[in-house]
Amino acid sequence: MGYNDKLKMEQNQLYLIKQLEKKLKSLKKVIQDPDNYNSGLVSTDRVSEIETRIEDLEKNSHEPQNYREKCDEMESRIDGLEKEVKKILYAIGK
Repeated sequence: MGYNDKLKMEQNQLYLIKQLEKKLKSLKKVIQDPDNYNSGLVSTDRVSEIETRIEDLEKNSHEPQNYREKCDEMESRIDGLEKEVKKILYAIGK
């Protein structure tokens, strides 16, 4: 091995070390703040925020109800009241 071969090998090793350092630096950034990167990771703060929102929704939500039956009932009551009003108006002569 000549001097030039050793020099090239050292330069190649230095280059590889610098590349690894860059990748490590990038990985540290992603791990510290994964929400800013499309990494598939989620920060624990964001997970806890979402869990809190889900709990609030569970507390404030209600079971689904069939409002069609209620509407039909109210409509029949309104019809009954209209008939009563007509009877009263007829009785007082209007």
